[in-house]
Amino acid sequence: MADNPKSVSLKEAVRSIADPAKRKEVGRAIWMDTLTPLGNLKARDDFLERHRDDGYHIHIDLNNFKHVNDTYGHDAGDKAITSFG
Repeated sequence: MADNPKSVSLKEAVRSIADPAKRKEVGRAIWMDTLTPLGNLKARDDFLERHRDDGYHIHIDLNNFKHVNDTYGHDAGDKAITSFG
């Protein structure tokens, strides 16, 4: 981003939105998972960058979830993810 003086970070872009309700909505769309009340990968990466030297962090990844969706359907997969989150 430093190479282009007109480029801004996502945080700067969100902060520049004047309407507080719209700013909150856009921020949530960028940083939060749409299904659970948890942060998404972007939020995780930002957190880990800011807290790199703070100690230990636990990261849980649900692998092979395609099998759940294919076997039980996407609604059941969504419920499983939501209950885990």
